[in-house]
Amino acid sequence: MLCSVIIANRNDFISLCVTVRSALEELKAIDNSGEVIIVDSSDEDIWDGISQGSMVSKKFMNEGLLKVYRQRFHCLFTARETAVKKSKGKYVLCVDSHVLFGHNMIKDLVEFMERRDNPKIAFAHAPLNWAHHHTSRYCHDRNMDLMAIARKETSAWGRAYKEERRISWKGMPWIIRRSTFLKGINGYGALAQHRLSWPGDPHLGMKPWLIGYENWAVPCSPGIHLGPFPERVKKLHRYRVYTGKTGTYDNVMSSMLSTYILGGEDAVRKYGWILLRCMKGDPNGKLKQVYDSAIPRLLPKAKVLAKDEVEWMEERRVMSFEEMLEKKPWDQN
Repeated sequence: MLCSVIIANRNDFISLCVTVRSALEELKAIDNSGEVIIVDSSDEDIWDGISQGSMVSKKFMNEGLLKVYRQRFHCLFTARETAVKKSKGKYVLCVDSHVLFGHNMIKDLVEFMERRDNPKIAFAHAPLNWAHHHTSRYCHDRNMDLMAIARKETSAWGRAYKEERRISWKGMPWIIRRSTFLKGINGYGALAQHRLSWPGDPHLGMKPWLIGYENWAVPCSPGIHLGPFPERVKKLHRYRVYTGKTGTYDNVMSSMLSTYILGGEDAVRKYGWILLRCMKGDPNGKLKQVYDSAIPRLLPKAKVLAKDEVEWMEERRVMSFEEMLEKKPWDQN
């Protein structure tokens, strides 16, 4: 089997249906040599609808094209890791539970990985676009000029590319060798181990560069993200059913732990709040104050939770976090 599409879900239903059917259609381009795996931590009524075939026909499950598993706690990272472990594909392709697949996106990503056949490639990224945005806003990567982002001199988002090239990192949609995810980069590591809440994309995305892997952009059709929509639309459309924490700890703790693993205490104090702002925004302009005030309370606990992965990383590290920011190895020929 070539490709397993993995989806972690919490309380999406209609959007999840769109995502699953879109994936199933795109798998036809690789002769159905794939599967869709959902790991779901929804409320019971939504889970019942998914598992009993009210969302997508159970015939897809009987055919082995769709597999659904239950997770009885909320954590995006453990759900994704469970999906990878349950998968049978040579590659795993990750999307959110509210994404429309671009035409031939799966095919193009799989063909890139097969053609390159480079064991040092970690994530290969399709561009991302939002359903309510114009195609001019496609994006393959994230801007890593963190201090310029802090000064609001540049966007946290990068750009789309017309050629295959190395990039810093981005969240989904991405494809990776199953073996590389589980053994090469150790997946989400401490974030999954301790069931932390989103955001953790910077942790997963930048870790490959620190331990000798590369991330690449693949020029292909985008994954189209359904929402988040403007505030005036949210009143008419329930984009997300859930609120609050999505794991054992809050977003500040998750970001602090992630940054500590990547770059140690200095990185937490210098860049932690910036990375969190890149993911969550800062509408009130108070995020730095909130983050900095939480460091004395949360950092000691973060160090304890991060211990195993920090040791794992240090055995494999080829550059420091500061060196990565300075050298920008993705910009090197």
